[in-house]
Amino acid sequence: MLSMTLKTQVDERIVHSFLKQFYHQEAEDLLAIHGGEFSQAFSFTINGEEYVIRIHKDFKDFEKDKYASDHFRSTAIPIPEVTSIGKVDTTYFYAIAKKAEGKNLDTMDKSVTEKFLPELMRILDIIHAVDISNTNNFGDWDKNGNAKFTSWKDFILSIDDEEYFNWSNLFKTTFLEKDVVERLYGKLKETVALCPEGRYLVHGDFGYSNVLATERNVTGVIDWGLSKYGDFLYDVAWLALWTEEIPYKRLFLEHYRSTNKNIAHFDERILCYMLHQGIGAFDHFAKSGNETDYQWAKERLLSFF
Repeated sequence: MLSMTLKTQVDERIVHSFLKQFYHQEAEDLLAIHGGEFSQAFSFTINGEEYVIRIHKDFKDFEKDKYASDHFRSTAIPIPEVTSIGKVDTTYFYAIAKKAEGKNLDTMDKSVTEKFLPELMRILDIIHAVDISNTNNFGDWDKNGNAKFTSWKDFILSIDDEEYFNWSNLFKTTFLEKDVVERLYGKLKETVALCPEGRYLVHGDFGYSNVLATERNVTGVIDWGLSKYGDFLYDVAWLALWTEEIPYKRLFLEHYRSTNKNIAHFDERILCYMLHQGIGAFDHFAKSGNETDYQWAKERLLSFF
């Protein structure tokens, strides 16, 4: 039977023991933080300073968070400083970061989150303007800041990679429907022809669960595990796909027009990236046994064309 979640579950006692060994003193106010799809997070205090430790069985995302903290963090892009990453034991890895003030936007009242829309657009514009000329290639980048695909289109089309995703097995053993995925991928192949080869820093998961804020301002942009190099509209598509209540597609198009930014093939690019993101999410839904979210995402994607 499939597990209903892929999220790491770790006993608080393991974390407490690790922190005591790491800091050579007791951590105070250790508290589990809810949320997040994969890692388990705890807040704690050492010498009056507040931190967050995340625990996961995979190290790659923590390496990317450390790289983002070291290379992209600024007053304009408020990435919490990652102070240390490494092994907890033979099973778990950790990342420790300074705790940002505030809480996740997705836990706040809708009236509060909506007022942050201009600031979210501004921060995304700044992320997309980061100088990445000292890095290479397209798609997901690694702990050294380099990616492996020689073109953006190659990265987008790689979503059908049988060796990586093992689609044929998922079609046989889960609720995932082969004809649906093939239809969506066929449309993706049509639209990717209109996608440019511009190379920008893309957050890749710029949703409200990964933006921290007080009631006054945004205080943190977290979770860079899905960050990529490629078309900046990928971030807009992510927001547009997973949020029905706010018309992100229209709002960003108006935003770009207001700044005299001409966006060729805007609709086709957004659709291409939503299809890429949705098909990628199918893999997660199938492996975690989440048929409800799969059905929602399937119907939403099919409604776009």
